[in-house]
Amino acid sequence: MFAVVVMPCFNHAHLTKRAVQTMRGKAWGHELHFVFVDNGSTDITPKFLRTVDNSTVIRNDKNTYTSHAWNQGLERALGFGADVIMLVNND
Repeated sequence: MFAVVVMPCFNHAHLTKRAVQTMRGKAWGHELHFVFVDNGSTDITPKFLRTVDNSTVIRNDKNTYTSHAWNQGLERALGFGADVIMLVNND
């Protein structure tokens, strides 16, 4: 199974890192692709997101909040042909 995970982010890189590790740990051999929507983070989040394998990053200049970010991520995720798309928060 191929799953795309859509995750809005706004700062708190440590929470995003933990969420990615947890999701990968629970994937049980299934393929995951992350679509991160960075809502204008000013901490190390943008740097961390660039290090995540099998991921796409959408960068907003400012915080557009969760619902808008999920919509942006869903629009991108639909093009990947995933079996499942998951909307998650990093916390």
